[in-house]
Amino acid sequence: MTERQSALFRGVRSRDVIRTLMELHFPRAKGIADLWGKGAFWFGGELVLGLDIEPRLGCAVRADAQAVPLRYHAVDVAVFDPPFTWSRGRNPGSTMLHKDFSYLARYEDLYRLLAEAAKECRRIARLGAIVKIADSVKHGRYHAVHADVLSLFGAEALDDIAILDSMVVRPDGPNWGEQRHLRNTHSFFLVFKWQK
Repeated sequence: MTERQSALFRGVRSRDVIRTLMELHFPRAKGIADLWGKGAFWFGGELVLGLDIEPRLGCAVRADAQAVPLRYHAVDVAVFDPPFTWSRGRNPGSTMLHKDFSYLARYEDLYRLLAEAAKECRRIARLGAIVKIADSVKHGRYHAVHADVLSLFGAEALDDIAILDSMVVRPDGPNWGEQRHLRNTHSFFLVFKWQK
């Protein structure tokens, strides 16, 4: 990293934000576990183990982020980019995304996934974790998912935050209509470092 970086990113991809955070916070990390590893974060030179419930796009291991088949401190850093959505509603769709997340029918299901993954990240990663998350509006209700992640991973372990701003504003749902929440489609990248 040659220039001073801002916490707000625009016009780049998630992997660019992750790369910047890795260089800044974990420059000597030798192993990374990507707990939702479809390959979007990596350029190919890193020592990354991709894990996913439906391995494809170069992902190496079939595994659920709630029960990672790695030993204690097997890697230096865990990266976790869970789904931002749940409840397919009246238009379930037929994409791979919908099939992968079909067990997330309610926010409580997503919360349970986040809680178990937080435990697994602490167990398998020696130094810390980077979690990418977005808040959500479903059925007219705002969910501050980033606040839940902060609580589950431990506010005391939070070391940095980056925001990837897509510069798109969306109203409340598939039927949109009148906007009732300021739901910007930006992503939070929360950097957690464990105490020694």
